[in-house]
Amino acid sequence: MKYYKLDIDTKAYLKRMAVDGIKTPADIYSVNDFVVGLKDFNLWGNIAFWPLRSLQNAGSGNIVYSLGGLRMPTATHDGIWTSNGISLSSTQQISASLIDLGQDVTVLFCGAGNGTAYGSYPMIFGVQSSSTWVSNEIRFASNGGAGDAQGFHRNSSGDFLTSSVVSNGMSASTNFIFHSISSSIGGSIRIRNLRNGTSTSGASPTSGVATLNRLQINGRWNAGSLDLANPMTASFCAIFLPSNINSIDLIYSFYKSTLGKGLGLPWDFIN
Repeated sequence: MKYYKLDIDTKAYLKRMAVDGIKTPADIYSVNDFVVGLKDFNLWGNIAFWPLRSLQNAGSGNIVYSLGGLRMPTATHDGIWTSNGISLSSTQQISASLIDLGQDVTVLFCGAGNGTAYGSYPMIFGVQSSSTWVSNEIRFASNGGAGDAQGFHRNSSGDFLTSSVVSNGMSASTNFIFHSISSSIGGSIRIRNLRNGTSTSGASPTSGVATLNRLQINGRWNAGSLDLANPMTASFCAIFLPSNINSIDLIYSFYKSTLGKGLGLPWDFIN
């Protein structure tokens, strides 16, 4: 079947899958609309993203294909593809080896919990170093308050900084949320829950992490036996460079009307 009026980068996305024997995803036009929206607002060159819903990506196997002008690699997972995203147990995760991201970065994520309350400190999503990931990281995780979440920045010198807390919309809920964490040297660590319009910021990093070359979703923050992740469904993840608060609002708006259709994300939110 031929698909007409697709953007050149959407066609390249399909071609990469076809080489691996993957058929065109049924919801490819939502992918294309998201791509076009990013390009219309000159965001394409600054983003890499992974659609995680089965009808927008491979839909089978353990490979997750990426798009975006940053041209990041595919991700892998050990969960289960569903129409709302990749379903992950408390011991499953999604990860990707990345081109080093530098110091100013925003990571965006859409997903839902399974109704259970979060305990202390499991990582929800973030970027880190593949070799010493407990020393170099920018991550969004449940904090000691369990129902809250917090942004964490740890650099190669061992300096550990945190933001203030924000409501963890994935704790004791099955609603889909859209969270972001941004970190910039000389700026601040800022996290947002765009579903309910809450945001907070915290410490200003004065030095960066040495390397950020691994994307992690639903991991253990220090690989400790007590720091298990929570079951979740992951629908979308993106990396945007450099950190830019205004761009988050645009990306969220595009997402709700394209890749995020049917997830129940509200249309009104507070900046």
